[in-house]
Amino acid sequence: MKTSYEKAAGRLYVRIGQTEKKKIQQQAQEKGYTLSEFILTAIKHVQVKDQKGFRDLFDGVRRISADMAETGLKIVRIVEILEHLKNSGRPITDYQLSSLVRLMEEYVSQREALKRLFEKALLLKQGQVFVDTW
Repeated sequence: MKTSYEKAAGRLYVRIGQTEKKKIQQQAQEKGYTLSEFILTAIKHVQVKDQKGFRDLFDGVRRISADMAETGLKIVRIVEILEHLKNSGRPITDYQLSSLVRLMEEYVSQREALKRLFEKALLLKQGQVFVDTW
């Protein structure tokens, strides 16, 4: 069963072992294809894992994790300052408390973004998500 393809205008060189080459040639011959037709037909029906998507995903995870670490350190520092103020008998200002609240909200937002990336990682692993859906 031959399928018509556009006129071949280029070549693609692939290095494979002799045993693998013979297997592919034999399969092509058994199915009635030329080697080129067999390979072109085969690759159209094979789902290829999206390695770039995984790399982009984990770059995002690294970036968000670094941001969360930085935000976490800021939270720890503000809490230390508030404890110092409390222990020294000085008042804690609304500005200091609102700074802590803002950082906590930022941290929760970063955590949610990280959660979404991990959910996408699971879908990508199952082949349900494509790169352009990030």
